[in-house]
Amino acid sequence: MHRKGSWYYKGQLTLFILLGIFIIMIFVVVQTLMHNQLNQPRFTGQEDAAKTVVSDFVQDCLNHALEDSLYSIGQVGSTELEPFILFEDSSVGVLFNGTTNLLPSLSAYGTEIAQGAIIPFTKCISDQEPLPFTIDIDTEHLDFLVSFENTITHLEAHIPITIIVGSSITTLSTFSTTAPVSFAETHALVSTYLTRISSDPYLIPIDLLLFGDVNAAIYPLDETSILIQLIDPGSTVGGNAWSFQFGIQFPLGDYP
Repeated sequence: MHRKGSWYYKGQLTLFILLGIFIIMIFVVVQTLMHNQLNQPRFTGQEDAAKTVVSDFVQDCLNHALEDSLYSIGQVGSTELEPFILFEDSSVGVLFNGTTNLLPSLSAYGTEIAQGAIIPFTKCISDQEPLPFTIDIDTEHLDFLVSFENTITHLEAHIPITIIVGSSITTLSTFSTTAPVSFAETHALVSTYLTRISSDPYLIPIDLLLFGDVNAAIYPLDETSILIQLIDPGSTVGGNAWSFQFGIQFPLGDYP
């Protein structure tokens, strides 16, 4: 009986030890879950606030970048054109060199506008004041895509962004913006105009009527070329009317 009583008490002791370990494990699990639940709302609120701040300033930079690019293209006709002719303190691309229509396609202009938006966008991002959390904007892998509707120019951007708040990591990537610039309509008007004068360049002054409601003006530059400036009252950049100007050269160097 003594031997049986010894095993009995040893079994009870083991049972109590296991029960104590089990209770401790439950306590640790419960405390961990409670800790996570208490901290989660605080980090979620910080994440949401950080995403809002980042989205707002990135969107603002994107808006200005599209406007800057449209303004620049409008001032020179195209940054890809050669030769250029001087007008005041700047150079303007030649869309008709006396024999050939050099107007880029609408798709090519889309690529040009998208590329032209990258530099002002990255500059705007770099000028941003420090934020109270960690943010990484991968400006080396920007992907801008420009498309056109009749009265709107649309820019869709893929911008890899990582936001770190405490131990939480959030990513953003897709943004878009529009500008009230009738680039597609202006391109169609210029295309029609250049096609017309390609057959008879001496109709240039008269054919300004082809631009309809768009304000068109001619500026003689020298004995071989003129500048045509179009101002669309319905298109604005930065609150001002958007203009598109380009050069015309003559086959014989004679202004008609």
